[in-house]
Amino acid sequence: GNDADIVFRTVNVNAAPDTTNPVITLVGDNPQTIEFGDDYTELSATSTDNVDGDLSGSIVIDSTAVSTSTLGSYEVYYTVSDSASNIQTATRTVQVVDTVSPVASSLAPSGTLSAGTSETNLSLSTNEDALCKYSLTADTSFDAMTNTFDQGASTSHSHQITGLANGQSYNYYVRCQDDSGNTNTIDYPISFSVANSTGGGGGGGGGGGGGSS
Repeated sequence: GNDADIVFRTVNVNAAPDTTNPVITLVGDNPQTIEFGDDYTELSATSTDNVDGDLSGSIVIDSTAVSTSTLGSYEVYYTVSDSASNIQTATRTVQVVDTVSPVASSLAPSGTLSAGTSETNLSLSTNEDALCKYSLTADTSFDAMTNTFDQGASTSHSHQITGLANGQSYNYYVRCQDDSGNTNTIDYPISFSVANSTGGGGGGGGGGGGGSS
């Protein structure tokens, strides 16, 4: 009989299109908490794709909204795309908080004031806006203190004290509270004396002078 013709057929097998988004995994805490004034630290993220594999190095991170100098909640955005233009995004919340009580410095006066000094200004600085009070008794809680520095919430604080006498020593115990409600739990003492009229040193420990009205 006749020989049969051999017929060749070409079959093209097209792979299914890649429609799967990459996966982003955030590294570290979410939300991330940062203390007010501290530097922002990026915790980073990783990414994998069902076709392209590891895409961690291709993640675009946008943290431009974060300001650690302002209390509040911010968002950091992570974006990655694979070779098929499938895009994945993730968001981390960054909370800027204040949990640290004010730090006082430059407390004055100190040492021995000149004989004849009848009044002086108590003064100090704080590293952030704060309300400061003082007591004549050590270890008095902030809430129990009734004498307040004049400036209200500020970084510079002063209050006039009158009724000082020669040969007496004076002790004032200061505590401050910031706008977030963080309060000193230990005293910042202001201690000084007034010289005797003969030029001698301070005498026995006296109580605090009276504050001016």
